[in-house]
Amino acid sequence: MKVSSLVKATVCAMYILAFNGCVSEPQSHEETKLTTIDKEYGTLWFKGTVTRVDVGTEYEYQVDISATFRPDAPINRVAAINLTHCDLQATIRRGEGEHVDSLQLSRQPLTFHLSDANETKRLPPLLFRLKKFSVAKAYRVVLGVGDGHIGWPISIELK
Repeated sequence: MKVSSLVKATVCAMYILAFNGCVSEPQSHEETKLTTIDKEYGTLWFKGTVTRVDVGTEYEYQVDISATFRPDAPINRVAAINLTHCDLQATIRRGEGEHVDSLQLSRQPLTFHLSDANETKRLPPLLFRLKKFSVAKAYRVVLGVGDGHIGWPISIELK
């Protein structure tokens, strides 16, 4: 084959890849990642697991946690817990010392109530999806719950 023909074939192949991408082969799947939770923030103590599953271009996060109400804690002191949502968020830091912004947020509504001291209940099963691109670019991937006024971060890294 002549050099000029080889160059033309290479350039043609590069154009095809540039316009169509390299997606003709199946994407590799990563292993499932299991993260154990045993953290407290103020009036809530969280225990359970988060399982991250590779589902192609996204990760699916399967959240299985329970929460215990600790009304005497000095942070987020409330008479009762009435959670309305759970968030999984990929965050990015704009610069050193600057605030953190959201790359992608996935929110699941929930109805969850605790009112007695040391009462423990399991949250309903929660599923979230984040794009792999967002997870790869993220500073952190974090989980948290809230009642519409107060938030309780679950301080674990899920990246």
